[in-house]
Amino acid sequence: MKFAFLTDKGCVRENNEDHVGVFVPLDEEKHVESALLIVADGMGGHQGGEVASQLAVEVIRQTCAESGGSSYGDCLGRAFVAANRVILQRAGESPSLLGMGSTATALLLSGQDAWFAHIGDSRLYRLREDVLTQLSEDHSLVAEMVKAGLMTPEQAVRHPSRNIITRALGSDVEPVAQLTGQPIDVQPGDRFLLCSDGLHDLVSDVEMQAAILGSSPDAACHALVELAKERGGKDNISLIIAAVSET
Repeated sequence: MKFAFLTDKGCVRENNEDHVGVFVPLDEEKHVESALLIVADGMGGHQGGEVASQLAVEVIRQTCAESGGSSYGDCLGRAFVAANRVILQRAGESPSLLGMGSTATALLLSGQDAWFAHIGDSRLYRLREDVLTQLSEDHSLVAEMVKAGLMTPEQAVRHPSRNIITRALGSDVEPVAQLTGQPIDVQPGDRFLLCSDGLHDLVSDVEMQAAILGSSPDAACHALVELAKERGGKDNISLIIAAVSET
């Protein structure tokens, strides 16, 4: 399996409130044959967003590593609860961090199985047989309106409130994350993409699919970030691509 990642502050923001984590193997001491990938997009002002997303990545990694590979089915759920608790605690200790939070999308790969956990509007995609499919659900105001039949997906893409999220780490005492109850299968040739909204707001699924199909993970990361920046780069841009061997 090959991994590539890139994070960029974009063309407008003064700082980067995104954090990414690629941990291979997940636990070196226990020699667990696994990998953990995380994209977190912080919110809460200049300082708060950076702190929240960094805490999200660190706590999720630590919690999963301590599982020892024995309970991947629920370790991500525990990790998100732990990250939420730490973010709330840190925010309560400093007035400058009050109200901070973070999205989080995490993928745990082990052999032919994968698990993911997700909260907010960062995304997880899988590319299989040349078709890119979004596996995560957006926790946003427009996504809920689409689900309720109040607008079409096409209208949601251009809606002025499309960046208002309804769930995040640090926004509630008991966060409701999307979790995989059973592992999803991993097939030879699969590619996984995790990204923040700074990418998928400006680059369509079709364009992401074409970039991933047409080049190596590293080249695709750079090409997609440059495309988002050419279109204004109004937000921080972060992504991870994992490519499973064909054999």
